[in-house]
Amino acid sequence: MVGCGLPARLFGYTRQESVVIGFGMAPRGEVAMIVALIGLNAGVIGQEIFVAILLMSLVTTVVTPVVFQNWLLRPRSSDGAEPVPESR
Repeated sequence: MVGCGLPARLFGYTRQESVVIGFGMAPRGEVAMIVALIGLNAGVIGQEIFVAILLMSLVTTVVTPVVFQNWLLRPRSSDGAEPVPESR
């Protein structure tokens, strides 16, 4: 969140856009998995830490689209209130 959301805010994006950018970078788990594997093979981290990193990467990869769909990308009215569902 901080590594991408804060620079986005500093470069003029709105608060919501900055949160979306920051949160959208969270599921970049393949990099964490590669670094964790290198650390495991080098003996820098143990099996327990490696498994924790893998689980964290998998959870953020699965949770991020749900959060985007249900909270971050939901259209809002100009006053910030939740939109009223359209009747059919």
